[in-house]
Amino acid sequence: MGAGTGSRSQRLSSHAGVLSSIARFQTFLSDCDPNSARQAASTLGLEILEKIEKKSFESFDCALVCTPTKDHFKQLRQLMESRIPLIICEKPVCSNIRELRSLEKIRRNFQGRILVNYTRRFLPSYAKLKKQFSRLLQAESLKCCAIRYQRGFLNNASHALDLAQFLTGWDITKARIEILQGVNDEFPDDPTLSCIGKWNGASLSVVGLPEVKFSLFEIDFFFERSAIRLRDRGDTIEVARSGKPAGYYAPLATYKTSRGNLQEPLRHLYEHVQKMFRDPKIPDNFDESVKLTRWMLETLKRKN
Repeated sequence: MGAGTGSRSQRLSSHAGVLSSIARFQTFLSDCDPNSARQAASTLGLEILEKIEKKSFESFDCALVCTPTKDHFKQLRQLMESRIPLIICEKPVCSNIRELRSLEKIRRNFQGRILVNYTRRFLPSYAKLKKQFSRLLQAESLKCCAIRYQRGFLNNASHALDLAQFLTGWDITKARIEILQGVNDEFPDDPTLSCIGKWNGASLSVVGLPEVKFSLFEIDFFFERSAIRLRDRGDTIEVARSGKPAGYYAPLATYKTSRGNLQEPLRHLYEHVQKMFRDPKIPDNFDESVKLTRWMLETLKRKN
């Protein structure tokens, strides 16, 4: 994920690969496995940061944390204490509530910004879809949000829940849910949960699919007479509408389908990062991500 594997062409879609193609960035790599770092740096034409310590970061404008979640806390703490102006971190923020509390305390004295990479937030098609949601919510009530995912509540459902609150503008942590099932299929500490509940007056269902061996990420938003459906991990967006009822409810009919909405997600992320460099008033999403992570960890604690 951080630098990919294999040839240069295979690595170019990774974080380091995308950064290597942006002239504005002088990029350094570091990894707990020095051999991995050297191979990636050599393949992508980047430099190595040999030591990770506070003084190592004095000349840096930006740092990326692209490691397993269990390591995020230590690295975010170190980077905030080093006062790097902009930090980018893969989701979720960290793996337990104690770490979240510590990060919030450090954050109070940190003057920089921290961007958590919930990928779809930074895609042009989803920025456009967010505006469509705003218009639709003024005309109709959202009645149901149905999420289907696999491979861990914190690991994968967090993408869907963050996206749902991004599009609607609603606070997902206000949802009240009941856990129906939890299966530790992929991760020992992150079960694939299924839940039902209410969210801002709408029904919310989160259906985890344990033990499936394919990638699935789908969300349906059902309004009174319209629907927006996200398919193929969100690569396909379908918009549907029903006609006026004639004795019985009219069926939905899809009138607009767009595909290719997940193309080059990291390129769009780093375009957003460059906008943040140009405009210090563009906010980050760290506090919102911390709030979401806490709510999810508290939900997982209830399961246990």
